Amino acid sequence: MIKNQNRILIGALGTGTSFSIVTQLQSMWGGALSIAGIDSNPKELVAASPLVDSFFQVPLAADPGFELAVLKIIEDKQIQLFIPVLNEEIELANKLEDIFDEIKILIWGNKRYLDFLDKRKANELMKKVGIPVPADYFESKFDSDQKWFMKPVNGFGSKDSGLISVPDIQKFDSNLLKNYLIQEPCDFPEVTVDSFFDPQENFGRFYCRERIEVKSGVCTKARIFYDESIEKIAVKIASLINQKGLITFQLMKRNDNWVVTDLNLRPGAGTGMTCSAGFNVIAAAYALTMNEPYESFIPKMNPTTNIFVARQYLDLVTKRVSSEYSL
Repeated sequence: MIKNQNRILIGALGTGTSFSIVTQLQSMWGGALSIAGIDSNPKELVAASPLVDSFFQVPLAADPGFELAVLKIIEDKQIQLFIPVLNEEIELANKLEDIFDEIKILIWGNKRYLDFLDKRKANELMKKVGIPVPADYFESKFDSDQKWFMKPVNGFGSKDSGLISVPDIQKFDSNLLKNYLIQEPCDFPEVTVDSFFDPQENFGRFYCRERIEVKSGVCTKARIFYDESIEKIAVKIASLINQKGLITFQLMKRNDNWVVTDLNLRPGAGTGMTCSAGFNVIAAAYALTMNEPYESFIPKMNPTTNIFVARQYLDLVTKRVSSEYSL
């Protein structure tokens, strides 16, 4: 290990979000960082595993053994910064805040974030301060032929989400429905905002990313742009959640007005596309956390500029096994 390296632990290394975090941090700081990654999958099934200095397979985040596994890694690797990705990791990071403080670990996020991990509760809190969100099925009058959009209240990405009819909703057990948020469907375009905010300086940058093409829930073609009306929404969200650093949220249109369809207390798999366009919000968030200058990473975007980014796959060999047998 190089002396004076910043030692980082990144959660859910198998996700596109963590892949973006690793690649962007390494592109800026390289050998100044020692990065460890954790995932419930074995190393050979995690694309980012060849990119980190050390990898650890751990139990699922919801498993009781997950907490002990993370603590052991933190102590053994003398971790300075833990970057949680999954909701369960964000909960763990805040639950163990006192322990982390003792061993000088910095955590992205804060306890206020815990109030927004449940998507239904997040919507209620946003509505109270005038942040527009789609109408809720349980609070609306509706036509029986109307379709609704259903997603888990603690979901990740687009898993288990989609349009559903009223008759199909009524077939669900009432206890099961508590685990889902059901909202009116909205109109395109669908936009993700990479939102950076420094509360001490009252300074923010908010880059909009129109999802032009999506495959398996992941954006593969995007338009990066600036929108003043969206910035006003982003500032309200930053104030509501006591934001420090980087989050993402999604918007669509309803009656020709923007509404917030999802709030994520972390960067997203598509955030790397914004970074590629010259607005490295991941590097800025890391610099802010480490009390380093961040302004050069996030220049102001010209309101008349549109930048198009296309994503293609990268193939990485994660493990090579020799065998005495041949086909």
